[in-house]
Amino acid sequence: MQEDENVIVINQYVRIPLAELQFRFSTSSGPGGQHVNRSATRVTLLFDVANSPSLPEAARARLLA
Repeated sequence: MQEDENVIVINQYVRIPLAELQFRFSTSSGPGGQHVNRSATRVTLLFDVANSPSLPEAARARLLA
């Protein structure tokens, strides 16, 4: 079975389209010298659990409990 490149497979029941995810890149704090202040090395991934049509209702309820 060929996997869709635009979907993240969580398990056999849950697949989340990349369109439902928001990636934010920013500079990271901490050690690393001058290079760390210029490189967007931190990634924040946002996912709207409450409004995702990809999550089964039981999974959504567990995540929001």
